[in-house]
Amino acid sequence: MFKNNKLLTNIILAIIPLLIYTGFIIYHSNNLFILDDYTQIVLPFVDSLKASSVSQFFQAMFSQQNEYRFPVLATFSLLQYFAFDKINFTYYIYYGNLSMYGIAFLVFYTYRKVYDWQKLLPIFYLLFPFQAYIIMTWACPSSQYLCALFYGIATIFFLNENTRKMTLWAYVMAFMSVFSFGSGLMSLFIGLGLLVISRRKKETLYWLIYTGILVVGYFTNYKSQNISETGLISFGANIWNITLGYLYLNGAWADITLHDETTWKLVFIAIVGFFTAITTLIVMIQLLPKVIKNLASKHESFTFFVLLFLVCILLVITIGRSRATPEVNSFVSNHRYYSSLVVALIFCYFINSFSFVTRRVILIGSVLMFSIGFLKYNFLMSERTKDVVTDRANHYLNPILNTDSQFQNVQNALDKDLKDLGAFSFPSIDLHQKWETAWKGSLNGELRINQTVKNNGNGYTSVVDKSFEEMSISHLGMNGIYFVLKSDKKTYFFPTKKTYRSIKFWRKSNNEVSANIENGLLTQGTYQLYLCLYQNKNIQYFKTDKVIQI
Repeated sequence: MFKNNKLLTNIILAIIPLLIYTGFIIYHSNNLFILDDYTQIVLPFVDSLKASSVSQFFQAMFSQQNEYRFPVLATFSLLQYFAFDKINFTYYIYYGNLSMYGIAFLVFYTYRKVYDWQKLLPIFYLLFPFQAYIIMTWACPSSQYLCALFYGIATIFFLNENTRKMTLWAYVMAFMSVFSFGSGLMSLFIGLGLLVISRRKKETLYWLIYTGILVVGYFTNYKSQNISETGLISFGANIWNITLGYLYLNGAWADITLHDETTWKLVFIAIVGFFTAITTLIVMIQLLPKVIKNLASKHESFTFFVLLFLVCILLVITIGRSRATPEVNSFVSNHRYYSSLVVALIFCYFINSFSFVTRRVILIGSVLMFSIGFLKYNFLMSERTKDVVTDRANHYLNPILNTDSQFQNVQNALDKDLKDLGAFSFPSIDLHQKWETAWKGSLNGELRINQTVKNNGNGYTSVVDKSFEEMSISHLGMNGIYFVLKSDKKTYFFPTKKTYRSIKFWRKSNNEVSANIENGLLTQGTYQLYLCLYQNKNIQYFKTDKVIQI
């Protein structure tokens, strides 16, 4: 009876992080596209449909977007379109996050052959971190970074299995990795190293030819990018940025503090990153002689080559961004998952060295970190969702903003293409529908409130409302308070944040909310200020006595 209860408890402990992670993805994913989604998802898709020949079709599918080529993603877009007559951006998010489950399966499968699965419970919490909260719910990066990482690790896994069938799958996975994201190129060279060290001569020759074909194909007619060149050009001048950036990325797995750039926090992440990097090096040095002599077991070989894969990716990221501020790069969500995977592999490597008590302490610690990360990043993701939704609402309600941005022109052109194809319709979520139709009827009420409007010296107009006493505002989804500026021709929405006054070490609420509005993006005119309260799909508008002249 006791053993059955223990088994059930462990099964529940393994399932809980999967359920919470899945719920987070489903709740925060929206059928919306922003920023890089336009060029990296929409542009190849639109151009492939507009192609008038087979040659133009493949040129569109394999076209270079920024530093990368995305035929895998373009194929996924076409499959959606031909199946449903539309593309849904939540599907890209779901597709990308399947890679997280795939990575967890490969790691679990590899070590389950050696260890009792109940000893591996902490990896279920380590491999589903919320530190990468933005990449998890953003269509473009989730379907690129995460997929390339999974396909790359799968390449190593299948080559390491050393059977003909598995090796054939490795060729498929390598192609998928390379053409899902640029980091996938690393899997070709890691795979080549694995075959050379394993003394599989014939397979090494075939893989070398295959690598040459993919690399030449990838870089044919390749347009060099400044962001990828600056690292090598300025390597010596920015060695400190590279070192610090590498430590920050290695320590990202422990970032459960406040999401800002305070000195103590950065020092903490750098220290964690240092010990993570040193431990990774120790593990690889211990495994290297066994790998070279071909004496390593499959799980040891898997650990060595996957760690090498991750180390190389992190080095490329930090070198490629050496001229950027490493503190800023440490908060780029796209790069924060790698360190969690490193820690999980290190745990699996040392698992037999841990006593029962130590394993329990590690399990409790991983559960606590997972829980704190969920609470913190669920809040931050909710804030980001509001920002994204209002950005998209402003874009679609005001198709041509007062800006000369080339990217804005790309957005407008691709929006028109999608509309002509019937591939994407706005509004795509309920809140947008309410916003777009809200002004056709009368307002639900009027409320005279006192605001202060001031210029903060940076070209922004700060609108502060002091009428709210302490009120409970859910930070789930898009619930919250919005300021609305409405003229005869334009309507803009702006998410608000509660403002705080710092008193020594305590942040005390001022009982007011504020929004920063960039003047340059607003069409000139006279705007009436409204207040929008949105709670659980219930929306109310209140007219204020404030008129703002832009």
